Amino acid sequence: MIRFALIFAISLLGALPSKAADWDGFVWAGFQATDDASGFGFLDVTAAFDLSRSYPLSLEVGVYEFVLPEKRPHETYVALTWDDRLRLGVVRPAYDSVLPSKFERIAPYLSYERAEYSRARTTTLALRDGAVPFGLSYQSRPGDWSWAVSAHSARGGDFHSASAAVSYEKGPWTLAAAVEGLWPDHSDGAELNAKAGVTYTKDKWAVGLSFFHPSAHDDPDILALDLSYQATRDLTLYLVSELAENSDFNAHGFGLSYSVSDRAALTAAITQTGNQETAGHFGLSWRF
Repeated sequence: MIRFALIFAISLLGALPSKAADWDGFVWAGFQATDDASGFGFLDVTAAFDLSRSYPLSLEVGVYEFVLPEKRPHETYVALTWDDRLRLGVVRPAYDSVLPSKFERIAPYLSYERAEYSRARTTTLALRDGAVPFGLSYQSRPGDWSWAVSAHSARGGDFHSASAAVSYEKGPWTLAAAVEGLWPDHSDGAELNAKAGVTYTKDKWAVGLSFFHPSAHDDPDILALDLSYQATRDLTLYLVSELAENSDFNAHGFGLSYSVSDRAALTAAITQTGNQETAGHFGLSWRF
């Protein structure tokens, strides 16, 4: 059903007056090396197209997708947007608008394996189980603040959900938090996810500390530390560490990104998870 909606949306865009889309997002293509090497791709992209010259109405089409051998777990977004604030359709959860996994920068495969820690349950049910959550969202950016709310209902996934996120940026400090409630049709109670974090950016350094409480996923709490350093104009180094009370759920990574243009970069990383599995990640990334 969702692929039909996406095809329909693209067909509709083809009938509109010619206009360049407003693109936003991130694409990574490369491979992960463990005992052997396997290709891997990651997309988190949105394109917006104006539908009217008189009103701030647009159509957004987006995808959050991991491309693996023999499967393509994904969530596809199609929404009508008013003034870049109000969205109706298959919309992104507000929960996902802040504090994404820092592994997405350097080792997207690990962010796929650990999506339940940082992503909304609304997203992972679509990603892994094929649910299509229809809903609406609203966002605003007053001054130094940014906030968003969303509500979703997935008949195919048998659940309803709602989430909210807020961030505040002042000087070198950025603070963010989000909460998600999920109500399965087969349960009388609500399931809850929550996360909060702070980032300090100064000169060439950025340091972040985040706490994730993925209770709706039945996963343990995670404390995440991330560090980046711009060593040269083109070279940036990254260190990411996620710690749980049970070390089996830990993950650590060291990576680098070398810019080959204003938007493209070569990335490389080495990661280790709590089960002592070590992997190399090599790819080309592109930011819109």
